[in-house]
This record gives sequence, structure tokens and C-alpha cells, in this order.
Amino acid sequence: MKPTRMSRMDAASDADRGALEGSATAPDPPAAESGAPVLRLDVRGISKTYGAIKALSEVDFELRPGEIMALLGENGAGKSTLVNVLSGLVVPDTGTIAIDGQLAELSTAHKSQAAGVAVVHQEFSSVRTMSIAENIALDQWGDKHFWTGRQLAAHARPILETVGLGHLDPLTPVERLSVAETQLVEVARAVARDARIVIFDEPTAALAENEIDLILTLIKRLASQGRSIVYVTHRLPEVFKLADRVTVFRNGRSGSPVPVSELDVPRVVSMMLGREATSMFPERGTLRQDDPVLKVNELHRPSR
Repeated sequence: MKPTRMSRMDAASDADRGALEGSATAPDPPAAESGAPVLRLDVRGISKTYGAIKALSEVDFELRPGEIMALLGENGAGKSTLVNVLSGLVVPDTGTIAIDGQLAELSTAHKSQAAGVAVVHQEFSSVRTMSIAENIALDQWGDKHFWTGRQLAAHARPILETVGLGHLDPLTPVERLSVAETQLVEVARAVARDARIVIFDEPTAALAENEIDLILTLIKRLASQGRSIVYVTHRLPEVFKLADRVTVFRNGRSGSPVPVSELDVPRVVSMMLGREATSMFPERGTLRQDDPVLKVNELHRPSR
């Protein structure tokens, strides 16, 4: 039986979230009329059709301030389409999106970023021939494009400290970094935009085990600062290490969010499949000792 655990939202006060040394915090959400905080992200009735294919069908999705929500589902379940909608790359056919209680139009990538949404993709988007500092400033508007290398480095240093890369020279070209360091630079770019909602799309797919721990620790730190995290993954052990709740997509439809403390691996798999999973892997067939392992008949080699 999986032990229950207390959610970070229950265990940490707002003051605790802002107390991390050297880290910026996301702004406090406005209060609802009842005095309770509104949802950081509230998606209602989102649908998207491509010809005869219904990628999303009346999807609901919610996210609380400071929460880590795991977004799960089989390939083709609709997870990527929702991520593209939230990042402004896909315009839905129907539905509404609200951020901190305010309706948001995320019809372009720029509008999505301005609304406080950032996506850390599995495929790196950093320009490898540019420095870390240049990549961090690349996403931002204003006069940073005209800064000197020294000014860019000064701007990047506190951000790199936040993501655990304070030991690196901000003027180092990204192409000299390890895979894990490059992934952390991607996160630094999201932090630099002061994103309130950070979507991680399979961020550990190309990482070694020790590098995965670095990413998971950083994600927990971002959530403790009040940022809200959507974590898309196929690696279920990471879900139980990291997430507060789980939302499962299946066939373009969304299930209700479920606290991780109420789940185990078999139930998550059943939610993804839509049926009871009797076993994770099929049983191996039996092989008698007198059965041939390999049999070849009438094998010919053409003459030269």
C-alpha cells in the first residue's frame, strides 16, 4: 500500500514560498469573492478538430498556485495539443482559458508568454552558438538586445543561481554545456520571463539518472516559490516523486484531477487505458526443452 503524503500546498505557507534564498517568487493570485484563492489556470470546454480527427473534446483542466500537476496519457491522447494551445501555437475551436481569474486569449506565442506561460520542451530551443546570457535575453522584449556582454552576464547571473547554474560563466556558449546543463538553461529562460505557469514537456527523456534528480529538485523549488507546474511525462516513478495531483487524458478527453496520495501505478495505468490493467507486462510463454529455438529450411546463397 502506497503511503499517503501531505501536499506541498498544505504543508507550506505563502511566507515559506517566498523565503528561498536568491529566488524570485511568482505574484500572489487575486482572491475570489469568497476569500479563497482562485485557480492559477482554469481551462473549460476546450475542443480542437483536425478534419475528422478530434484532438481535444470538451477538455477541462485546472491548476492551483504552487501546484505540480502531472499530465498523463498514452500517445495521441491529446496532451501535446493542450500544451500547444496553452503555449499559443494552436488556437482551439471552442472553450475558455482563465489565468488567475482573468480570461486569457492565448492565440499567439507572444500572448501566451505575456500572460505568464512558459514551456520547457523536450527538444532544446536554445541557440547553441550563442552564450547562456544571450539565450536568456533572447525571449525578452525591450533594450536587452542592445546590451553589452557584461550587461547580459550581470542580468543572467541571479537567474542562473536560481536554477542551480551559478557556477557557470554566463558568457559560455551553450554548445559547451552538458545535456543536463542545457536543459537547465531552458528552465532559466522560463524563469527570466517571470512565468507563473511553467509547462515541462518530457524534460528528463534524454537525461541520465543523476541528471534527472537535478531537474526534479529544481521543479520542486519553482513550485515552492508559488509558480504552477504542468509536468508531462511517461515516467510514472517521477510522478510519484514530484506531483501533487494527476490529470489523465484519454482519446482527447480529460479526466478529473486526482491527488497522487490516492494513486498507485496500476490505477494510473488503468486510468490511461480505460480498463483494468491485469499486469504491466504479458506473461512469457513456456518453451519445452525439445522445442527448436531456431529452424532454417532451404536456405540458399546466390552464386557470384
